[in-house]
Amino acid sequence: MKTGRFISPALLLFILLIGVCRSGFSQLMEAETGTLAGTQVSTQRGGYSGTGYVTGFDADGDKVTISFTAGKGIYNLYVGYASPFDDKFNYVYVNGENLGSVAFPLSTVFAETKVGKVYLREGANTLSIVKDWGYFDVDNIRLEASAPSDIYNVALDLVTPSPAEKTDSVYRLLSHLYGKVILSGQYGGTTELTHIKNISGKTPVIRGFDLIDYSPSRVERGATSAETENAIEWSQQRGMVTFCWHWNAPKDLIDQPGKEWWRGFYTEATTFDLNIAMNNPSSEEYTLILRDIDTIAVQLKKLAGEGVPVLWRPLHEAEGKWFWWGAKGAEPCKWLWKLLFDRLVNYHSLNNLVWVWTSTGTPDALTWYPGDEYVDIIGTDIYLPAGTYSSNFITFDNLAALYGGRKLIALSENGPIPDPENLFTQGAAWSWFSTWSGNFIADGVTNSESHIEKVYHDDYVITLDEIDMMEDIIALLEAKKNQPPVTRVEEIVPLGISFQNPVVNDRLVLKCSRRAVRIAIFNLQGKVEFAEVNTEEADSVEIDFSTKPSGIYLLKVIASGRVFVYRLVKV
Repeated sequence: MKTGRFISPALLLFILLIGVCRSGFSQLMEAETGTLAGTQVSTQRGGYSGTGYVTGFDADGDKVTISFTAGKGIYNLYVGYASPFDDKFNYVYVNGENLGSVAFPLSTVFAETKVGKVYLREGANTLSIVKDWGYFDVDNIRLEASAPSDIYNVALDLVTPSPAEKTDSVYRLLSHLYGKVILSGQYGGTTELTHIKNISGKTPVIRGFDLIDYSPSRVERGATSAETENAIEWSQQRGMVTFCWHWNAPKDLIDQPGKEWWRGFYTEATTFDLNIAMNNPSSEEYTLILRDIDTIAVQLKKLAGEGVPVLWRPLHEAEGKWFWWGAKGAEPCKWLWKLLFDRLVNYHSLNNLVWVWTSTGTPDALTWYPGDEYVDIIGTDIYLPAGTYSSNFITFDNLAALYGGRKLIALSENGPIPDPENLFTQGAAWSWFSTWSGNFIADGVTNSESHIEKVYHDDYVITLDEIDMMEDIIALLEAKKNQPPVTRVEEIVPLGISFQNPVVNDRLVLKCSRRAVRIAIFNLQGKVEFAEVNTEEADSVEIDFSTKPSGIYLLKVIASGRVFVYRLVKV
């Protein structure tokens, strides 16, 4: 049985912020006063503040670390920098935790960039800027008190008109669970799933698939795939399905050593020009794009025919420009997304797709965004160094701010899985994570066996064996009040306790046959609704729920130092 914790991210953040986000607070610290490793102070570039700036980020491990004192809470972090050799990404650490690789846009003079929001503890803190791409200069860092971005303006409906009932149900489930738990996910097949199962005894809810080998320019060279059939089988096991499409360019594959035809989704391996298709509907490029989309539609229709909802994330990581669909910039990519949407939804009448746009948290991300009317969910792909289990809160909050809380936000690909404790305490409310296949889950380094076991047994993480319960809960909460709920008897066998779930007739009756226990009930905002009910003097306890709203509650039972947690529903 999983053991849980009882303060929601929203309430915890509220508690942390009380008394520490002082209006107008701002603190500036000069980089040259920090501790240097592999870097040096310089005054060669003009326009710096203080007595100089830190440069020499050219070897792995080069960094500057600044120590300072702050009050506990959330702060906006700004970095004064220069990046004269193009855009650069470099790591930011707070109190030893890698917060991810942060963008430092091209700037030949010293400028300030907003990194995002960070959590600081009471008293002594450290902040390090560490070489990833390197070759930039750091002038100073600045902190100002802040608060988390709003994430609860999420659209009620999918962008596809008249979506399939099962697809709509998946979106409603994700919406209801958003900010409360995270769904587990994994790309790959039997090898990856068996590895997780052998370590944790658990199976992820979401399985990731790829339509790569259905691309016509691969099929004509002998590629085959069974991903569609595998996805249907997975859905029949109650799992959720997500598909990406490493779309091999329709033509113009270079097919030379290092740029082989099977690498044709990479910009470097093709000369296919999306601009030609965008500007000339009579071109061969445009015709071949439609051919490829229609080919993929065949597979998506098979899924639709079997009632399989798809978390559909084509054209992913476009902003990186390493894939051909992003190589020509934002406008051609947005054009292609809208064409893909129109062709699949309106021409092929597919209604089983939940459209997931893969974004970054950088300020220019919105220039790539196709628009709210074409996107259901925002995903982002994050690959931190092996064993780095950060919540990625900076990126999450940046995305929440960029998209105004209107879309669910998911960790659509990851290397290391975030530590659920960090997700919970920091309020990084990713809808799901989906670890990439192969060594990312199986090498014992990117995600250690102890970390996998911890993740899959954490109460904040939903696994496949729990998804039926989650769907039942949502169905109950959405049912009409005059429909009698279907109840089941829950048992805590070691303690001799049983009760009906959901709550019947506004009364929760716990039958207790063996020993004294203490009981507390919390709502999902962390509020104690019923505290420390003791069963020592009775063989049953009745709790009045008549004044409590419908929703999900947490029932905590303690006896002899053991803690049991159940999700409880009142319709």
